[in-house]
Amino acid sequence: MISKECNLTDFAGALHGKDFFEVIRMADLEATEAERLGLRTRVDSARRQRCGKEYAELLKQFIAYVRYGVVPRGLSRRDLDIFRSLTPATRPPRGL
Repeated sequence: MISKECNLTDFAGALHGKDFFEVIRMADLEATEAERLGLRTRVDSARRQRCGKEYAELLKQFIAYVRYGVVPRGLSRRDLDIFRSLTPATRPPRGL
C-alpha cells in the first residue's frame, strides 16, 4: 500500500505529477489492497477498521470523481479539496 496509515492525504502525495490513467490505476490498486487488508484476520482490529472498507470506499469515490466528475454525497469539505487537487488537469477525450 502507498499509505501505510490509510490516509487520503498520505496517498495524495504519491499522485502529484501523474497522468490521468496512472492516477486511476494507483487509486484502484490502493482500494483493492485496502479491501484485502480489511478481510485479513491476522491484522490487528484497529488497523483493519481504519484501513478496510471505509478507506476503500473513499478511494472508489475518488476514482468516480476523477473519471466522471461526480461529487459523492456526504463527502467532507477536506476530502473534496483533496479530490480536486489530485484530479489531473487533462482528461482523455471521450468516445472513440
